Amino acid sequence: MRELTQKDAILNLQTYLRAQSLVDENAPSVPIDGIFDFQTRYALTEFQRKNGLAPTGVADRTTWELLYAQYLDILDETSLPAPVIPFPSYPSDYKIRLGDKNFLVATVQFMLNEIGVIYNVIDTLEIDGVYGEKTAEIIRNFQERGGLPATGEVDRRTWAILARIYNISMHYIEQY
Repeated sequence: MRELTQKDAILNLQTYLRAQSLVDENAPSVPIDGIFDFQTRYALTEFQRKNGLAPTGVADRTTWELLYAQYLDILDETSLPAPVIPFPSYPSDYKIRLGDKNFLVATVQFMLNEIGVIYNVIDTLEIDGVYGEKTAEIIRNFQERGGLPATGEVDRRTWAILARIYNISMHYIEQY
């Protein structure tokens, strides 16, 4: 593992200061270039002033810790939630099929129901985690409409399209 250089520290400082400017229109924006110039010193001084610290323009331990803590808070507030990707990556030919009973089946049923709310083309399923005939039939219809082979099984390709349409549907619901 390599040691952090002074330039690395300045890049981190500038990243944390830039984050401040993204959530506070009065916070000065700084370039993230690893050069501790007038803009960086000014932004640091303004951060210190705003937070009741001595406005020295020097990133002492107290300033650094507060700036970093606020940076983490900004990331928490502005970052998208991490996606959950439950479809197995191994084996590559994995399929959810008739007779399966598990969380993935319940996830498929849930996504189909939510898509049905928006597009009104899918019958409602009981979310029971059991891949029965009704789930297979709705998947076959979904596959036909999506130009996929109508196998009634959820393979990686069917999952990807189902997830994409579900995500679009959730965006639509959030807007209205």
